[in-house]
Amino acid sequence: LVTAAKRSVDPDIRGNKKSYLSVAVGAGNDQVVQAILDSGVEPWRPENAAFLEACSVGNLELVKRFINEDGWIHISRYGEHSAICNNCREQIDGTRYKCRSCFDFDLCFPCMRLGVAQGHNKDHEEMPIVALRDPIFWEAPKAAIINGHKEVVRALLEDERFYVFTIFFMWAVQSLEMTELLLELAPADVVDMDGEMIVSQAVMNPAVLKLILENDWFQPSDIAMLTAIINGQIDSVEILFEAGYELGKEAAENGFKFLMLQSIEMMEVVFKHLPP
Repeated sequence: LVTAAKRSVDPDIRGNKKSYLSVAVGAGNDQVVQAILDSGVEPWRPENAAFLEACSVGNLELVKRFINEDGWIHISRYGEHSAICNNCREQIDGTRYKCRSCFDFDLCFPCMRLGVAQGHNKDHEEMPIVALRDPIFWEAPKAAIINGHKEVVRALLEDERFYVFTIFFMWAVQSLEMTELLLELAPADVVDMDGEMIVSQAVMNPAVLKLILENDWFQPSDIAMLTAIINGQIDSVEILFEAGYELGKEAAENGFKFLMLQSIEMMEVVFKHLPP
């Protein structure tokens, strides 16, 4: 097996090719994983798909082993990201500069040097831009969140080298426990969180919607209300109104079209909150 591992292809973190180590991690065969690691033929490093696999399957021991290794952060100075620069519209190669608060704002290094980040969002009192030198800082928490591994998410995001991004909540809103964890781990310096899309996604889970609307980062919106009406989420409609939502003219005009297709109960809930 170790001889075969020497001939295996070292994959990128997107898992385009599977190495023996990655397959062993995914299969949960800890003895084989340990044998390969002890042999040294496949090092445990950020660009190795095995780490992403460990996050995906929830192998907390391997995840901790990885993030606690001395100097691993410096192994991969550059990485090819899937993100497109919001300024030059080119795929980012090298360091990716991402806004922690905006739902989707990324810059490449040349555009960052031009000062494009300054004032990219007039609502930001601060500029919460962080540098992601390797895609693993984005992909690893994503894999753990999507697959529901709370302890892995905690281990990653409690490490100062990882950050909490707005979009993480989008992946978490189907789970009340995961959303609670992200709210706990999100530091106070995540300012002006762009939460409109997250709230509209959360209407499909009323318990999560109620939870996030208790936080100042998230506010009810027209798109959330329309999403709730269209999908027949009566409880979520009530929660949005209780959170201070006021039905705007545009939302009312569009909402009434969909109300005609809904139940009498939904119509009664909406009408009782309309202004005189």
